[in-house]
Amino acid sequence: MDAAWDHVRVEAGVRGAAADNAGSRLASGMIRIRFHAIDAPESGQPHGKAAKAALSQLARLGSGSACRSVPAGFCLWEGEDDETSYARQVAPAEHWNLTDVVAIVSREHKPVGSHDGHSLAPGSPFYAARLAAVPGWLADAGRGIRQRNLGLLGPAAEADALAMHGVMLTSQPPLLYWEGGTLAVLKAVPDWRREGLDVYFTMDAGPNVHCLCLAATAAEVEGRLRRLGVPEVVVSGPGQGVRLVDHYLF
Repeated sequence: MDAAWDHVRVEAGVRGAAADNAGSRLASGMIRIRFHAIDAPESGQPHGKAAKAALSQLARLGSGSACRSVPAGFCLWEGEDDETSYARQVAPAEHWNLTDVVAIVSREHKPVGSHDGHSLAPGSPFYAARLAAVPGWLADAGRGIRQRNLGLLGPAAEADALAMHGVMLTSQPPLLYWEGGTLAVLKAVPDWRREGLDVYFTMDAGPNVHCLCLAATAAEVEGRLRRLGVPEVVVSGPGQGVRLVDHYLF
């Protein structure tokens, strides 16, 4: 996992729980995993993929997002039950120089955490509509990643993020995680695209906005976010996956 994310509060809506829970679950299972060479490249170890699948399954018990922090690069979390629900790699980190420029508009704890928010979602009249639309967005996102086509991935990411927050806004009671800075970024990104800057937004369940672009334009996106008044910007690329280390990170 990328230790650079630890300075963002876990409940600020930037999937901090993913790295935290993946690390905790790794520590608890490290003896068993070491025997299966979990910290070796998947392609070079006969048990690597099976071990990472098992670890992803274990991490999911702490946080759904955590299971996606286990494989390296681009991954997909799918499955219908405990045995089949884990994340698998669909492309290695070096497959595409996609960059996530994150606008941290707030580091405060969310008033309602993701767990409680999930329990409210079925009360939204738009909940079923979002579930029906997700397979199409997921297919577009998958094709976008495989083809390295931001024009396919980006619109799907934006549509799903807005639909997710639409469900939150219409739950009972409603959940409004957005801050003024959130709306400013959501309005600015399509404007930048019309100006020729290839960038799309997506969001977690929180106020912060992820701006997806290629590495070549990441500095431009970061600069525009700062000029917009975003107090903190974090730039990240595809992760290297969970691994064992023999030294403290801090």
